[in-house]
Amino acid sequence: MMKRCILFLFVAMSVSVLRAMTITTAEGNGADTYVGNDSNKGPDKNYGASSTLDIRINPGVRAHIGYVRFDISGVTGDRSGAQLQLYITQGGATRTWNIYGLNDDAVDDAWGEMSITYNTAPGMASASQGNYAIDETKLTLLGTLVVPSSAVNATVTSNTTTLNLDSFLAEDTNGLVTMVLIATGGDRQFYVAAKEGLDSSPAWSAPTLILPYAVPEPAAMILLGCGGLLAVRRKRR
Repeated sequence: MMKRCILFLFVAMSVSVLRAMTITTAEGNGADTYVGNDSNKGPDKNYGASSTLDIRINPGVRAHIGYVRFDISGVTGDRSGAQLQLYITQGGATRTWNIYGLNDDAVDDAWGEMSITYNTAPGMASASQGNYAIDETKLTLLGTLVVPSSAVNATVTSNTTTLNLDSFLAEDTNGLVTMVLIATGGDRQFYVAAKEGLDSSPAWSAPTLILPYAVPEPAAMILLGCGGLLAVRRKRR
């Protein structure tokens, strides 16, 4: 049995080299939500139960900013070439979003999806209602993502030229990485599918991190493989 497990691990890791590894906000300690400093609802409302992330900036009226967290604790090997993929459920005119990375900090990365608000969000600074300000000691601009007007009920995937995540992922030490999504270019309302919406809308997909060269953590793979082999053995009996 041990020989079979080792063989399975070798084959599985060989296949993983050929296939991109994907991690969604629905896995492990992942999370997705948005925070708002809204002239109507104020900066203390939590949107953690929402099925979508409302991303838009209308200065003086509302600032809605997305937060997505990926659990990469089970990833080993090369983290380069990663891409961010979002499913847009509703959109407007083409817009460019700034994508920030939350600086590596175990406490900040552990923000609570059902408790986070604009006033408590790591990386946000005090601002008048309807506006936002960035705490540059906590957020680093990683690059941009273009969201075209045609992206309705469709996925948008970043490219490594305008959004290079190599350093951000390589520097992680706590197994959690948070990205902050901020719209630019005027008031255009976009909705991004959150993991909470997948049950009612199975065609949607949660925010996803695509890792083309990484492999799953070996121990997890060998347990999965051996578990499958044991199940087959029991069935044959």
